[in-house]
Amino acid sequence: MHDDDDFSSEPDFSSRRHRDMDLRNAPSWAQAFVWLGTLFALIGVVIFFGSRSTAPSTAFFLIGLVFVALGALGNSTSRRH
Repeated sequence: MHDDDDFSSEPDFSSRRHRDMDLRNAPSWAQAFVWLGTLFALIGVVIFFGSRSTAPSTAFFLIGLVFVALGALGNSTSRRH
């Protein structure tokens, strides 16, 4: 039997891994990249499901992924004050 406390424990947000995923302390350019990338990726999904046209939707989606990746990389490598 499993102990119920194993599943009810709160995640440890003080660990470095969770701090790196937090955008609140990220540089403003990294936040902008993540938000723009998310917007581009969502536009790509909407175009795909709206028109079934794969070329523009794939381009928007991939551009969005690149922006999100660059923003996340900038967030994880920036110094915290």
